[in-house]
Amino acid sequence: MREAISGAEPTVAESAFISKMTSLTGDVAVGDRTSIWPFVCLRRDEPGVPTVVGEECNVQEFTMLHGGEIGDDVSIGHSTVVDHTESRRKPTTTVVGRIRQTRRDPPTIGALSR
Repeated sequence: MREAISGAEPTVAESAFISKMTSLTGDVAVGDRTSIWPFVCLRRDEPGVPTVVGEECNVQEFTMLHGGEIGDDVSIGHSTVVDHTESRRKPTTTVVGRIRQTRRDPPTIGALSR
């Protein structure tokens, strides 16, 4: 499902895979060759920091992203919550969260971090 809020609509690269059971709401962007699996919620309903998922990412089931930017080549584990009210750093080439983790404004996630 894709839904606009306050005039902001989700944008998705043509080569991305988005499950029919995914919710994209507001100022959301999904990059090339990225896969968004069932029951994922990408949401940005307030002006300011958009929710951006870069190229060649994998966002697994039951994950919620609310604001902030995820860089390229990132895998986000099942049932992970990433809530960036002010994104300080754009993670790239890394794994964000294992199963059922919550991250709020993670300042130390970066290239090849664990």
